[in-house]
Amino acid sequence: MSRNSFENAKRRLNGLPGALQRACFAAMGRTLSHSKTVLSREIRSEYSIKAKTARRAISAKRVKGSGSTSAEIRVRGPNLFASEFAMRPRTNTTGAKRREVRLGIRKTGLKSVDRGFVSKGLLLQRKTSSSYPLEPVFGPSVAGMAANDEVVKTLESAVAETFERRLDHEVERLLSKGTKSK
Repeated sequence: MSRNSFENAKRRLNGLPGALQRACFAAMGRTLSHSKTVLSREIRSEYSIKAKTARRAISAKRVKGSGSTSAEIRVRGPNLFASEFAMRPRTNTTGAKRREVRLGIRKTGLKSVDRGFVSKGLLLQRKTSSSYPLEPVFGPSVAGMAANDEVVKTLESAVAETFERRLDHEVERLLSKGTKSK
């Protein structure tokens, strides 16, 4: 958001007490909901995960205190199992059905998993050539995906543009409301 648009809103709402904080709070709410959508979409454009998985990890919160208003977007969660990403085949590859397992965390394509197999929908990998130990294969967390430079850059520009547009809308709404009540 540009400093100029905030100063413009402050100047226009000068006659209405508390109106600037109300306008900012309302604009933040709409910006946060739009930002969650943009963040989920951008993560899914880079990585091959489901929208539900991305949305579950993203939360937004705004706080209105005495004289201050703040907002934050949080992305939390553990590393995801490989089965949350693009994986072929998804069916068991044990016993007589042995096949090569390929995994695609990014949308660039599927890559072979060395000594990997699918059992009960979970991708496991042998750490040595012997039969044990077995370990599940993990991908990055949603928070790690959200920290990608391209995702962050797109999100920042979307937040700035949306907040500026919504603040202008809220100022107009409060001004028209203020003139009608007089």
